[in-house]
Amino acid sequence: MAFSKSDAYPILTHPYFEEESRAKEVETFRTDPLSALFEVMSTLDSREHIWIQFLIRPTGDVLVKQAKEEIDVLIGKEKKVEPSAAEKVFDSLAGLVFSAPEPEKKDTKEPSMVNLTPGNRDVVLNMEKKAAKLAYETGIRFMYIAPKDNFQRSKVIGIFGFFKQFSTLNMNGFKPDKNTITFSKGYLYTIFPSDKGFLASAKEFKRKVNLYKNYRKRKFVKTPLVLNVEELATLYHLPGSSIKAPLFPRVEAKKSQPPAGLPLSE
Repeated sequence: MAFSKSDAYPILTHPYFEEESRAKEVETFRTDPLSALFEVMSTLDSREHIWIQFLIRPTGDVLVKQAKEEIDVLIGKEKKVEPSAAEKVFDSLAGLVFSAPEPEKKDTKEPSMVNLTPGNRDVVLNMEKKAAKLAYETGIRFMYIAPKDNFQRSKVIGIFGFFKQFSTLNMNGFKPDKNTITFSKGYLYTIFPSDKGFLASAKEFKRKVNLYKNYRKRKFVKTPLVLNVEELATLYHLPGSSIKAPLFPRVEAKKSQPPAGLPLSE
């Protein structure tokens, strides 16, 4: 998976999926975003598989730097361009020979959030909130495996729908990574009326094999996403009791005391 915008822009997180209860005595109602995923998984039979992989590793302050750059662009702050060493030497020599012209006075206003539209102001605030939390480089892979006679593309669309619910037009969202997607048009596909060129099936098979191998080896992606802890917790968490998937039964479990004869290490 890939982002539709820069890593600095946030996705929708769990506060968006919560609904405030009208009465204080009533517990807050919550719409768990995992319900969309479990609805798809509940329709699988024994020959179908859906695998979703999250690869996470710490990162530095890259998110803080990206957020500052994006916010400066939104509020209209000009980016300072430092002159090179050659330009500094040339300017010094020119100043000795010619009289330096007076700097042109510009009637510019100090960039401020006051001048932003309500939508852009909300985007800036959310970027600052994202950058304020711990962030991690994240790779997301998903695979749908089924025999050819039982393969249903609607299941793939359903998984994309699960990731799509975290997207907004003014902030960020998920999209398929064109570098790892298994579909291929082959070579010189533009000269064919069918829009499918040479060795299309071979390239598609090779992409599938590579995706499977990288999944099994847990190989980190080349272009990771940067997600903070709130975004990760929204995407990956234990499902709550509010999830209703009739064809996806829960495993019955209960707590009990350890057996009396259980040996204890000293």
